[in-house]
Amino acid sequence: MVPYIIWNIIVYLILLLWQTFWPGSSSGSKLVINYSFVEWLRIFWDIRSGFYPLCAQFWFLRDLMVVMILSPVVYLLVKLLKQYFLCILGILWFTNTWFDITGLSIAAIFFFSCGSYFGIMKKNFVKILRPLMKLSVIIYPIVCLTILYFRSEPAVVKYLLSLSTLIGMILAITISAYYISRGKWSVNNFLSESSFFIYAYHQIILALVVKIAVKTFYPMSDFGLLVVYIISPILIICFGLGLYYVLRHYLPRFTSIITGGR
Repeated sequence: MVPYIIWNIIVYLILLLWQTFWPGSSSGSKLVINYSFVEWLRIFWDIRSGFYPLCAQFWFLRDLMVVMILSPVVYLLVKLLKQYFLCILGILWFTNTWFDITGLSIAAIFFFSCGSYFGIMKKNFVKILRPLMKLSVIIYPIVCLTILYFRSEPAVVKYLLSLSTLIGMILAITISAYYISRGKWSVNNFLSESSFFIYAYHQIILALVVKIAVKTFYPMSDFGLLVVYIISPILIICFGLGLYYVLRHYLPRFTSIITGGR
């Protein structure tokens, strides 16, 4: 919760500086300096689009903290229903059949419960998923291409995106485990340690970089937009890794606090 609060405040301060020194860049959204006290409190819960905290990508972290409070219930259901509990939650998540309650998303409940199941039942999910590696290598590109084909039909894309999430995770996990187990890949401790920092910092900076890139280079062609789309996150990740290295070296205590010791 500590880094969650800190990063929402950091985003608030960045937006405050941005809107102060670059007026008119907020695309019609309310200036953060004009937030009421209640709205300021809501930056930690649902200030953006009635669903996201101000540090938007932290919606999942927020929901995980809520599910943590409910962990005794999850534990009981996992012990009683075992894999059937995951099947029920998986269907609800895949079909997006859930209550519209901010902070209690089916995504957080489903994936938290999956982790709980593997932990409680002492099951190695890497070994369970390993036989699916070859199949996921084939299916994942097909699903991605199908999403592009049906991109103008949101009702279809919604289910395809859920499918791509599941298959993409299986693909990433099994391929990583495969090459690590054979000594062809090794774990990079620096990248592992910096992952939470990149997750926490990237969204607001990426949004600003994209705005600057669009206003500066004014890409009108599909190719120009594609270049901005690809180059922007690469620059953000590289800069973030450098920033994390400097912070960890010169401000290790501060860095530990804003990353939750991860």
